[in-house]
Amino acid sequence: MIVKNKNRILVYLLIILSICALMIGLTVSNQTGSAPAAADHTQASESVEEPYVVYEAVFLDTTEILEVFQNIRGEEAPYELSPADYHITVTFLPSVASYDLYGAKVIANGISYKAGDVPKDEGGLTQNEGLLVKLQSDNPGFRQLINSIHTHPWHITGSFSDKPKYTAQLDFSDAEPVMCAISGTFGAFMSDGSFRFTPEKTAAFADSEANGEDENTSSQISLYLWDDVSQNNRVYTDTLEESIQEFSELHDLLYSQTGSSNDLLVLEEGYDSIQDGLLYHAGRSLSFLNQTVIFKNETYKNAWYLEIFSKENNVRKCIILPEGSRYAQMLKQLLDRMHYQELINELKTGKTD
Repeated sequence: MIVKNKNRILVYLLIILSICALMIGLTVSNQTGSAPAAADHTQASESVEEPYVVYEAVFLDTTEILEVFQNIRGEEAPYELSPADYHITVTFLPSVASYDLYGAKVIANGISYKAGDVPKDEGGLTQNEGLLVKLQSDNPGFRQLINSIHTHPWHITGSFSDKPKYTAQLDFSDAEPVMCAISGTFGAFMSDGSFRFTPEKTAAFADSEANGEDENTSSQISLYLWDDVSQNNRVYTDTLEESIQEFSELHDLLYSQTGSSNDLLVLEEGYDSIQDGLLYHAGRSLSFLNQTVIFKNETYKNAWYLEIFSKENNVRKCIILPEGSRYAQMLKQLLDRMHYQELINELKTGKTD
């Protein structure tokens, strides 16, 4: 009886050892088979494009800015939406990143406060709450940067009903005077969703395009649209020769302008707003914003604000196209060819493709 039990035990041990050997063999086999996949993964990671600057801004201390708004109008914001983070946009899709200035300490000095109606791009009214400010810094490089871009005061969005960008359209001429100081740090929001606050070398949008250029660059034109949901740019590419030709003609016409006319207004400084989109082809870009533009106490209804850039000579031109401008018609025709309105509708409805 004891012998039979020993035999049974030996049989059980042999079965267990066989199962263990089988499991070890499968594990080794799986590890060997997965090795190429791991190598592929490493290679893919190494080939990921360098993130580029979406916008550079003065990022503000949230506690301070909330306290300022609450002291002015009370605990409750007048409108239902508020920014994910409080910042003052300095440059949008800059051609050259000012990374050596990242980390510079900045003070936003409040001048006036207003909450009220603002005209929307597509007509009708929306509401925004904003604080008009002036920027102050001990960093001479930062002072030079903001003086080269804007000569008018900047603003902070407190709350809004539709989009924060409409705060730039508030008429502050009858705003409530205020006195306050809010701490901030100059930095960048990157295309991969990260932030940069240290003076490390950082790619600008133009750099990312240059790194990705190949022999096919001249045969395509790209349309970049900002997606508020994904907080990133969506890219649409067209290879039609007609689109490339129309873009090249319009870009050259606008870039060569030296003075204002009935069809356009050439600006000495930029207009303080994030752009709706950007067209890019072979080192040349044209970013655009279509809305009522208020600039230096002048109102341009349903106008186009453009920033035209050429990597060849590294100069950016800022232009307003009033409603009815022949250049505005050329731009609309080009955007229609690239299905711009359909793409905008997709973004509004949340479709990805």
